[in-house]
Amino acid sequence: MKKEMISMDAKLMFLWLRWIS
Repeated sequence: MKKEMISMDAKLMFLWLRWIS
């Protein structure tokens, strides 16, 4: 469960970074 949460967070961060770039 924790692994899934981390994976989701990483995906969100990646999308967010791409959006602000």
